[in-house]
Amino acid sequence: MLTSGGASGYDIKKAMSQSTDHFWRESDGSIYPIIKQLLEGKLVSCESSNIESNKPKKVYSITPAGRHVLESWLIDDALLIQNRDELLLKVFFGWNVDPQITIRRLEKFQYAVKNCVEAYKVLAAKFKAEKANRESLYHFLTLKAGLYALESRLKWSEEALEMLRHEIK
Repeated sequence: MLTSGGASGYDIKKAMSQSTDHFWRESDGSIYPIIKQLLEGKLVSCESSNIESNKPKKVYSITPAGRHVLESWLIDDALLIQNRDELLLKVFFGWNVDPQITIRRLEKFQYAVKNCVEAYKVLAAKFKAEKANRESLYHFLTLKAGLYALESRLKWSEEALEMLRHEIK
């Protein structure tokens, strides 16, 4: 997140929620320990801004050493897929509760996914309308992956609901 410029921990979390949430999410409780590790490794630096205010803001920036580590990590192959999906875990064990619970859960999921798909489509249209730069092209590629994944999950949830509703008849 710091490759685009300096940011506070809050700014990093906000940027992630607006860009990488569909494939990589970090909680507030994990962002600051990660920043601390990066500072200790001299991979990021920290400066205070708003010094006049009662609560100065710490702004972190990637260092040349940090950029080198990032580039090395980007060159390495990625693991194919790492999943931890609480919804699927609850569906997997759903046979232990009334099917209506899973049906309601999937209906809520569908509502949220439909809203997310619409939001992603708006972002995709903005990407297409703007003159793409190198950074936005890569952001667009991950957005499209998220959009396709959500559309796939929506189709799955429709089939799952149909099967569950058939089971309780």
